[in-house]
Amino acid sequence: STIASKKGWTEVVEAVLRYYDREDKDLLLLAVTRGFEAACEFGNDKTARAIMKYVDLSKQNKLCQDNIKFAVVSDNPKLVEILIENLTEVDEATVKEALRRKNGEIIEMLKAKDKTSILTGHGTENNKKEILKLKEQLERKSIIASEKNIMTLIVKDREIEYKDTFADIRNILDTENTVSIQDLVNNLKAPKIHLEICKKDCKRPVICQIIREVLKVQQDLLAKMGKREKIFKGATAWPVGSIVEDTRFDEENQELILKGKLHPDNPFNKFMKEQNRNTLDTDKVFNCFIYNLYKVLEDYEVPPECILSREKLKLNKFEPCEKCIDLNTFPPQFVDLKTFPPRFVRCRCSKDTLATSKLGPVLHFTFTDVDMDGKVEDFQLDMDFVCSMVPVLEKPIGGLEKRKRFLERCKPVGWLDELSKLTDCDRSSLLPTRPLYLCRLKKINPWTVLPNNNEPFLQEDTLQGTKKLLYIFMKILKELTGADVKSFRIKSAIAGSFSLQGVGHTPTMDALGPAAVTLMTHQYLRGKFDGISKNLVDKGFRKVDLSSLENGKIKLEDEGATQLHFVMAGVDSDAGHDEEMRMAMAMSMENQDSLSVSENPGSLLPGNRSQKISEQDCKADKS
Repeated sequence: STIASKKGWTEVVEAVLRYYDREDKDLLLLAVTRGFEAACEFGNDKTARAIMKYVDLSKQNKLCQDNIKFAVVSDNPKLVEILIENLTEVDEATVKEALRRKNGEIIEMLKAKDKTSILTGHGTENNKKEILKLKEQLERKSIIASEKNIMTLIVKDREIEYKDTFADIRNILDTENTVSIQDLVNNLKAPKIHLEICKKDCKRPVICQIIREVLKVQQDLLAKMGKREKIFKGATAWPVGSIVEDTRFDEENQELILKGKLHPDNPFNKFMKEQNRNTLDTDKVFNCFIYNLYKVLEDYEVPPECILSREKLKLNKFEPCEKCIDLNTFPPQFVDLKTFPPRFVRCRCSKDTLATSKLGPVLHFTFTDVDMDGKVEDFQLDMDFVCSMVPVLEKPIGGLEKRKRFLERCKPVGWLDELSKLTDCDRSSLLPTRPLYLCRLKKINPWTVLPNNNEPFLQEDTLQGTKKLLYIFMKILKELTGADVKSFRIKSAIAGSFSLQGVGHTPTMDALGPAAVTLMTHQYLRGKFDGISKNLVDKGFRKVDLSSLENGKIKLEDEGATQLHFVMAGVDSDAGHDEEMRMAMAMSMENQDSLSVSENPGSLLPGNRSQKISEQDCKADKS
């Protein structure tokens, strides 16, 4: 039950507890105690709530008191709420930990049970006062941007739907509401982008020109940033080129260590930690990158050769909005709202050109009044502008376990989110020997930037050939079914299920259905594609029928849909409790492999020779 509680396998936990409740009360108490602690430590609120059903009312207070600090450190407000309901007061250590982690929502919950008054003046209400004060300063232009405050002056990026992917879905359905995989992919896949010159049969020459010019704008911005800050000079294949070639990655502490001393004139001197001059301050590097792009954009002029962009590209200034704020972090931050009514319409502040993500800045480009085949409209394009990577000597060799141990030991804010993104796609044996390897920087919370010593997962061989079409089709299935699965999980499943070299294992167009069925049994994707997206429900559909997927067909049912159930084939409905527990464990437990890639990298990585814009970068959903 401890392992299952840690993993969040609620069905397994419930089956185990039912068994012990009937067979052994002493083991039940042990399973409840250890399972509840594991659920709280790893932020699994649904599992914790399920376990509470087996706890006597007289013992709930002590159980929650013993684990409230674990819940706070998980950074999960839903979990904290479950425990707070059963507490009369919260101890001082927990209160101080909540204050240190600065989650506004959790602090508000603890205030009612805080007898120390330590939390007075903190939480979401205080954060709202701070953000309104900042908004007023920005409007009066009385605040000066710096590397220290730059993250509070830029919108935090959220993925935005620019248009309705399935607006015309009924047009490609037959009389039985069925569509072939080929028709589905051909209608929803973005046409190929020509990065050099458009061919005569190009369907979107204007968009191709926009993409080509955006790439030139990106390189121009990088060049100007290099003039402002020496460490970013020549940010192409080896972005942080000024550092000496003796930088090593400390896997135990997740730090970049310099062996030896820097010359006094080396521009990297100011980026070393004050308390340890041999350790790179990755937070300073990350913020400096953002800040310099911010300053370049203040008076930026598009290069003369980018004719269309000079006429149509609109660079929007930051407009603080009191509606679009994240009050759960401190300092609070303006955000680019993911869902802002009405649907597919963004708030004015979310159109700012510069935003930030965990991997670096994001540029929201708006091309105004563009002629698209006789229809004049605005065209919007988002570009991930990943922070420059640091060259290190160590070859990425699948350091997943050490990264997991670091996260579980130090538990920085956001550690569980980062832990959940560690994926098995260790390809170190396939990497060629190089003099240096690239180490990415990732901001996992407002004040912590961790280096990631791994090769960006999206390499040319990962999604080459028809594997790219398979990825696009899986993305379409994700949108149809509302599957709660990250894109990098799909890529990992494809890489694990098909040869990376594409020899003899590449699915053909007419075999995408069987290939998708195989992928949906993968440990990362199992049970994720059984539902229906809200978008389709809003259009009158009630079910996505994938029963004919192997035959290349998908059916969208209008009415008469029934609730989807997980059917355990071949098991009698009167199976005993022991069999129930065994089956529940079989359903949930999966082989845990090892890897060292933690997130799908952005589309346009400045500084990775093998990274090129391809069809998947141009968004399968026609963003």
